[in-house]
Amino acid sequence: MEPNPYDSPHTASQEPVVPDKPWWNLTTVEWVVVAAIVVVLIGLLLPAQQTSCGGSQAMISSNKLKQIGLALHNYHDLYGVFPPAYVADEAGKPLYSWRVLILPFLEQEALYEQFDLAQTWDSDANVALVGEMPDVFASPYAYQRAFLGETSYLALVDLPKGRTVLRAGESRTFPEIPDGLSGTAMVVSRPDCFVIWTEPVDVDPLEFLVSAAEVKPTEKKPETVHVLLADGAVRRYIDASELTPLVFCDDGRVNAP
Repeated sequence: MEPNPYDSPHTASQEPVVPDKPWWNLTTVEWVVVAAIVVVLIGLLLPAQQTSCGGSQAMISSNKLKQIGLALHNYHDLYGVFPPAYVADEAGKPLYSWRVLILPFLEQEALYEQFDLAQTWDSDANVALVGEMPDVFASPYAYQRAFLGETSYLALVDLPKGRTVLRAGESRTFPEIPDGLSGTAMVVSRPDCFVIWTEPVDVDPLEFLVSAAEVKPTEKKPETVHVLLADGAVRRYIDASELTPLVFCDDGRVNAP
């Protein structure tokens, strides 16, 4: 008998070809197994992504504080003093923040020259520059606030007694820091408090201690205990109580680095 030319090339002794089962025809048990695998993979990957993101934000925040510290030191090198916390007029009225004064030391000379230094930060001449805030003042934990010209990098300022590195309307030199540069905090990151970057507003040392104690440091908010010391170093303090001897520059307690 002649072979049928349209027959399958498989002989009768071979196993019939069984088409692959479509993936959507999995049994209930198979679907459960697939779902379990997906859940396990998500559980393994998510913590790593969160840690990486939190660590990256903390590093960015630390680097920005270091840039601010370098600018403050360069200001001191040029003028022999740190800048005041804010510039005041003859009547003692605050005009604008120290953040404006260090612009030339942040490679922002052109922006600095646009300010009318004889007027307040919110004058018609200066308020338009709020939206020009340099990236160094933008919090990596809330970049959307940068569009409003808001920063969380604030100086510790003791308005009643002036026991901080940056003082209201006054300058301070290195020798005028009795506790030493490495034992005195100068600028901190306040992720729970934002101000207009040109506005002459910062944070009271005792207020900062309270906020640091209330917010426990986590991978998502490690910047709550990042501080810029007067020597330019940036340190992270796990225990808020370690910050207590750092916030005043002349409390009589000299601190090791």
